[in-house]
Amino acid sequence: MFIHGTADPVAPIEHSAQEYAKAPAPKFLVSLVGAEHVQFGPPWEPIAARATIDFFERYLEDDEGALRRLQTDANVAGVAGLQQAPT
Repeated sequence: MFIHGTADPVAPIEHSAQEYAKAPAPKFLVSLVGAEHVQFGPPWEPIAARATIDFFERYLEDDEGALRRLQTDANVAGVAGLQQAPT
């Protein structure tokens, strides 16, 4: 899973998009609309935290419901969007 701000001046989101494209599934890219580099702050921080927890619950705890939560938690109109290729 990649989490990246769309306004990152240090490492443009295109870098994560390229690595996401090369990664095998399952894979996820959470785009935080307008967020800068790493320390996202509000309104993005709770989304990034929740998406990370959902991802770990799905793939470390084998919680199949966590994938549905990730899809909801990482898709917030005007704030965050999710690309995914799960298996």
